[in-house]
Amino acid sequence: MPSFMKRSIAMDNMQVIIDGKTYRKGYTTGTTAAAAAKAAAMYWKSGKAPVSVEVTLPNMEIVTLKVEEAWTMGQAYWASVVKDGGDDIDVTNGLILSAEVVVLGHSNSLDIQVLGGVGVGIITKNGLQRNIGEPAINPVPLTMIENGIKEIMGSGYQVQVTIHVPKGEEAAKRTFNPRLGVVGGISIIGSTGIVEPMSEEAWKKSLEIELSQKVRQGQKKIVLVPGNHGEKFAIASLKYREDQIVMMSNFVGYMLMEACRLGVKEVILVGHIGKLIKVAGGNFHTHNRVSDGRMDVLCNHLAKVRAAYDLMDRVRESNTTDEAVALIDEAGLEVVYESIAKVIKDKAESYTYDQLKVEVALYNMKGRLLAKTMDDD
Repeated sequence: MPSFMKRSIAMDNMQVIIDGKTYRKGYTTGTTAAAAAKAAAMYWKSGKAPVSVEVTLPNMEIVTLKVEEAWTMGQAYWASVVKDGGDDIDVTNGLILSAEVVVLGHSNSLDIQVLGGVGVGIITKNGLQRNIGEPAINPVPLTMIENGIKEIMGSGYQVQVTIHVPKGEEAAKRTFNPRLGVVGGISIIGSTGIVEPMSEEAWKKSLEIELSQKVRQGQKKIVLVPGNHGEKFAIASLKYREDQIVMMSNFVGYMLMEACRLGVKEVILVGHIGKLIKVAGGNFHTHNRVSDGRMDVLCNHLAKVRAAYDLMDRVRESNTTDEAVALIDEAGLEVVYESIAKVIKDKAESYTYDQLKVEVALYNMKGRLLAKTMDDD
């Protein structure tokens, strides 16, 4: 069968094995919205409330989704579909997405206007895939919605489609949307239409979106932080602006290379010493299941300053880097933090083949600056 022909996805293709366990794939908000819109159009055409609807994904595969409810209200035809993200852990899982379809009149072709209703975010900052003031319905889902309407209605109509997510505004507070300048609700997204459970790639992509946005806004110096604690420290203690800061989570290497790809000139890595010290050991994925070596790096640098063997033994046996830092402070060997920061800087610049200038700032859990490689502005 030619690759461009449509085919239904078999159930076994909706599963994936991770660490020996089988997980179920799911559907993106884009696929869910497209399903609701097409179901509402089906109701308009047939006068019968559909119980299921087929949606064509960008790769031309077909999936079937259950229609939760369909109804009419005046001239509008409505349908709702529950967002089923499979076994992926996502705040949008279980949300109801509804589509309201209204035929406004006749047209020589098929004119479709897709709007964002209750619970769909509005773009307020540059750098995203839609313009300021437009609903946060990304191009691929938008095309899927339009294609579904065309499939049912053919031509000759002016059609208005409004996507609603009743609990979207509350759910959006637990997403990246507030950081990206998307207000009032969730985004309708998904480039493939399918959610991969526990997908590291999806997580990376969400981080890259913020980085890309900051670059489009003109930022050439980017501050990469592992999480909220790093962001607060960068703002309060280092006086960086919020519009310079991008989350990198555990993906230090990935985000450094994305910064290179996007033309960033300088990156400042700001993080807790227990996280970034792993980079000094050559680890650019800092999740504790992937890398560690924290105490080994500390002891290597203590050895360079001829620290007592007893101190190095106690550091090596420490449960946390903060416990180790307290021991190092007590011994008056804070100089090792500067040494570690310098190695992190060198390793990071080498990782990018010297395409990026990298600076580093390390702190402990008490919010104390331990070391930084850059001069005060």
